[in-house]
Amino acid sequence: MSCMVHPYQKRCSTMSNTSSSNVKSIFPGDLLPDVVLLTIFKYMHPLDLINGVSTVSKRWNKLVNTPSNYRNVRVIVDEDSVRSGSAKAFLHKAAMCIRELCLDYETKVSPGCLTMVLPECMPNVTVLDIGLIDDVKTNIDRLITCFPNVEILNMDHVGNIIICSIYFSFRGLERAPFIPTLTELYLHQVYLDNPCYAVIGQLKNLKKLSIISSIGTPDEELLRLKNLSNLEHFHMDCCGQDCDFSPMGVAELFRLPNENPSNFFPYRLKYLRFSDCYYLDEESVPELIKSCPELESLNITRDEFMGEEAFAMIIKNLKKLRFLDARELGEMRCDALRHLSNEDLPELQFLALSEKQIEQTILEELSKERPKLIISNRRNYIINWREQDGELLVNNQFEGDLNAVLNDLGEMEGFCCMDSFTAYPCGEED
Repeated sequence: MSCMVHPYQKRCSTMSNTSSSNVKSIFPGDLLPDVVLLTIFKYMHPLDLINGVSTVSKRWNKLVNTPSNYRNVRVIVDEDSVRSGSAKAFLHKAAMCIRELCLDYETKVSPGCLTMVLPECMPNVTVLDIGLIDDVKTNIDRLITCFPNVEILNMDHVGNIIICSIYFSFRGLERAPFIPTLTELYLHQVYLDNPCYAVIGQLKNLKKLSIISSIGTPDEELLRLKNLSNLEHFHMDCCGQDCDFSPMGVAELFRLPNENPSNFFPYRLKYLRFSDCYYLDEESVPELIKSCPELESLNITRDEFMGEEAFAMIIKNLKKLRFLDARELGEMRCDALRHLSNEDLPELQFLALSEKQIEQTILEELSKERPKLIISNRRNYIINWREQDGELLVNNQFEGDLNAVLNDLGEMEGFCCMDSFTAYPCGEED
């Protein structure tokens, strides 16, 4: 097929079993007009279109090749697709139709080859995933000119595919035309050099920022994020003992000025993951509570030097909190959760704790008092009950459909801040 980017069978673990005979047996498709078939095709996965639908007939193959069918695609850029020209042909043909694009770039390909593969401009791409490109530097010019209207940028593993000690730099990206339109930025498993924070601080329309590594970042670079006044979601892993933040720096990050507070972070913050931080404590927690009384989601896993007093401030003051992940807090007993009143965390829907953090019996009583509260204190488990002889008995395993629960929670704004409590596919034994 002419629009095929690569033999996907080599890279996809789960393939569609849609064959020409299967498709023909469903309905006499050749009786349907083109406009109806194209409408149906828009709701089908590209793999089904390429591997199944396109083989039914010449007419269907021609319709499958219609660029408007390919709005959300993953393009594999490797030696085969570059040498054959299939990657270039597909991207140039669908350039005006693609809205969500993932570029899967293999390291064996010649440096800078995206210049040859990408068209001059793909103006309708609003979601761009370049997390699997490990040599952004040689491709930077084409990347910043080809996508002028990106709103969501995923750079999860950039510069970190092979060696996790490589530092990534944003140099060049400050010239990108999508700086004003960017609303979400994801940087996971990559070490940022200090100039990166100055560039991130320019993204004034950013609403969601996820940085899962802050090694080597001093206070002055961290505080460049204060310019992100529109930020609602903020995820940062502070790397524990390798963190270079100071207690004063963390407190200043969450402090709002008295004058024009709406021009600074964290004025609009609602969802926060600030994990593995040794300095989210009695100095910085009061600033967080004062600046963000409407916080709805909070992940403080491994913030083990927070202290009981600071933890109690969170429990007593954040009345809108719906999700709380407080696992691995060192030697803390979390006393504020042991004596939870009806006025404490009245909106709480999900609570994650470590297994020995609080006695099981205390959590079971809390589950009885708040039956709609989902409590997990070990992996693949939620406290749940059964009725036997008129008595409520706790189950040692979760008896419901854990995947269904996770899917429902995943649809809720803010649950993205929580760490996973399933270490492997649900249903497997420890």
